[in-house]
Amino acid sequence: AGVKDPQDELREAFQLCMDSFVNTMLVVGGEGETTFRDICVLFKRHYPILSTVNNTLFTEAGLGRRVAEWYDKKTGQKITRIEKASNNLPRSQQPFAGLNLRSMDEVDLTLMNEAKVKLRRTLKLEGVGVMVKRSRAGEFAVAAIIPGSPAALEGSVEPGDVILAVDDLPVSSMTPSMMADAVLGVRGSMVALTLRRAAREGEAAGYWGGAASVVEKKEG
Repeated sequence: AGVKDPQDELREAFQLCMDSFVNTMLVVGGEGETTFRDICVLFKRHYPILSTVNNTLFTEAGLGRRVAEWYDKKTGQKITRIEKASNNLPRSQQPFAGLNLRSMDEVDLTLMNEAKVKLRRTLKLEGVGVMVKRSRAGEFAVAAIIPGSPAALEGSVEPGDVILAVDDLPVSSMTPSMMADAVLGVRGSMVALTLRRAAREGEAAGYWGGAASVVEKKEG
C-alpha cells in the first residue's frame, strides 16, 4: 500500500470534525435563534486547535457549506435565514429559520470525541506537561508538573496555581474536555497561561512538547 498524503489525512480529519459537530450539536426546529456566528463560536470552542493551525483546509465557509448540506439532507429544503426589515446585521448574525443548537445537557459527545482523537493523531498534537484537577469551586488547578516537560523547563508554573485563561480565553466556562483541548498544540508552538498564585496574577508562556492531561477527564 502506498503512503497516504498528509494533506489528505488532514482533510479527512477536518471533515470528520465538521461532520461529528453538525450531527451532534444541530437540531431542526425551534424558534430560529441560532446564527452562523453562534455555530462558529461553539465549533471553535470544541475544536480550538483548528483556529491556530496554519492550514487552508478548514475555513468558516467550509463549515457553512457543511451546515447547509446537513440541513438539506435532514429536511429536503434549502436552509434560510430570518430576515427582518429593521435588521441591518451581517448575514452571519441573522438567525436561521428552523435550526438550533442543542443544549450541552442533552448531547452525546461520543462522535465529537472520536473526531478529536483522530485530529490529535493527525496533527501530532502535544501538551505542556501539567496535570490539572478541578476544585469543588469549579476552578482548574495545577496538581503536578511532569518532569522534563515544557512547563517544568519553563519554570513559571507551580503546583497549586489556578489556571484562569488559556491564550486569553477564560476557562471558567470550559468543560474538562475543552480545557484539555485548549492546551494542546503542534511541537514548537506556544501557549500563554494566565495563572492565579496567592493574591496576584501572572502570565507564563510554555513551549509545547510534553504530554498534557486533565485529571478529571483524560482523552486520547
